Amino acid sequence: MIADVGAVMAGVRLENDGATIIVRSERGAMRLRLLSRTVIEIAVLGIGDGILVAPALEHARPWLFDAGKATVFIDLSEMTAHDTDFRKEWTHWLLNTVGDLLGVHVLGDPRAVYAAVPASSVVLSDLVRQTRDRVAFDSIKREAVWNG
Repeated sequence: MIADVGAVMAGVRLENDGATIIVRSERGAMRLRLLSRTVIEIAVLGIGDGILVAPALEHARPWLFDAGKATVFIDLSEMTAHDTDFRKEWTHWLLNTVGDLLGVHVLGDPRAVYAAVPASSVVLSDLVRQTRDRVAFDSIKREAVWNG
């Protein structure tokens, strides 16, 4: 059961049980799960709403520090749309944590992936891998959890 810790800012509701963080707005939600000490899974549900990114990732920050270097799996398969702030917030976070990441694997349509991970960023180009294949994504994730 996820313990509700209430609103962290206007329009956003946060739930956190230590291993799962869910941040919701009226338009969408982000779910973050710590799968192992070095593997974090992030799913975007509904509309990729920019107001979700900062509070979700701020609450997941201790996971990155505990991991040393983490592998992040971002599932955009259920994201129906996104706003401009969503892309800006993700870009900001990725560029500021690139040194803490072993890799970023993204599941979703290439247009959705571009919303979260700008292809124009040379810094991120070697770090990010995108796929539409759920089976391949889940297989890579299982291997990372097993090895992490």
